[in-house]
Amino acid sequence: MKQILSMKPNWQYFTVAYALFAAGFFFLIRPKYHNLFYYVALLAPYVILISKDRIEILLQASIFRLSLAYLGMIAVSVLWASPSGLHKLSNHLFYFLYLIAFMALTIELTLKTKKFPDYVLKAILTSATIWIPISIFLFYQNHPWSIRLEGVGRLENPITGGLMFGMVALLCLHATIQKGNFSTLWRSLAATCGALCLVYMALTQSRSPVIGLLLAGLIYAVLQRYWKLLLSVLGIAIVVGIAFYLDILPRDLLTSRGLSYRPEIWQQALPAIMENPWFGHGATFDQTYQLSNKLVFQSHTHSAFIASLLFVGIVGTSILLALIVQSFRYAYRARNQLATSLLTYAIVILFINGYKLLDHPEIEWLYFWLPIALAAANEIRTKDSSAEFRVS
Repeated sequence: MKQILSMKPNWQYFTVAYALFAAGFFFLIRPKYHNLFYYVALLAPYVILISKDRIEILLQASIFRLSLAYLGMIAVSVLWASPSGLHKLSNHLFYFLYLIAFMALTIELTLKTKKFPDYVLKAILTSATIWIPISIFLFYQNHPWSIRLEGVGRLENPITGGLMFGMVALLCLHATIQKGNFSTLWRSLAATCGALCLVYMALTQSRSPVIGLLLAGLIYAVLQRYWKLLLSVLGIAIVVGIAFYLDILPRDLLTSRGLSYRPEIWQQALPAIMENPWFGHGATFDQTYQLSNKLVFQSHTHSAFIASLLFVGIVGTSILLALIVQSFRYAYRARNQLATSLLTYAIVILFINGYKLLDHPEIEWLYFWLPIALAAANEIRTKDSSAEFRVS
């Protein structure tokens, strides 16, 4: 047992396993098998090999400490839920362990392996490039092209698929521009993958990923001082806007679903928030939303921030906002344009589409918690330039 505890992590193994896990979000595979891969290939060996010294380095980052506080508060909030969710406490503590281990591993790999973010990005682009055409073919061989695209595996829901490939499109933009980090071959693959992502997003008819991608792309262009890109993005937005205005593109794509009942849901959630404004109703809170056309939504608030206010109130949500601010701060200070733009994308998505931020492995792990962890690694480097050499 002592020999196991004294073993040092094989960071090359963890890098490969991590990249495969990230790529697996796009596979034609049941989520439970993808989760199992994470538990067996990443979580278990990482937790076994964790050390006190490495934990102390992780805790240097206020971003990591705020993540611990927020996710921990969500996990234990079942204790003050009504009716009591005590019987679900163990599940939520396991969710806490799963996600914190993912973040800690991401931070350590970023500090220890210089090319780790690029390696993971390449794995995601390769996986997406393979699975986008397969997903489109499998769906539309049995459905008319007017139907919203439903993907495979974790991306079966049109919105989920649109969100994920909006994030991938942002990664493609980064890889295409960064000539110093990516070869011509990889930049060509990124350009191809980016085009496929835009096709996929269009077929899902999801609007929020387009909004998020547009804003994040503009932020990325400004931070990179890549004025040609900025003008290109603005030009495309103007051309598309004119096309809708002149009815070249059908306006129903934008207006047929209105705001998808979000104002009604948020309006009905407000009284529940005011009942327990400071600490919320706990993570097991459940509410049914009765909508104007007799539709019924169970629990889903279509906003992670509204859900946070319901679960952990003003106190918990303030911690979440502080976490986001600190992440932006250190990503910007480190000139990490990718993390900054990913965070911009995530904020848009979480505001109008998110829900639970503590759960089994879900897509939020990639488009939100991954850039948070990258920013935490930037913070540790800023505070302790020797940290990446002392992680062992």
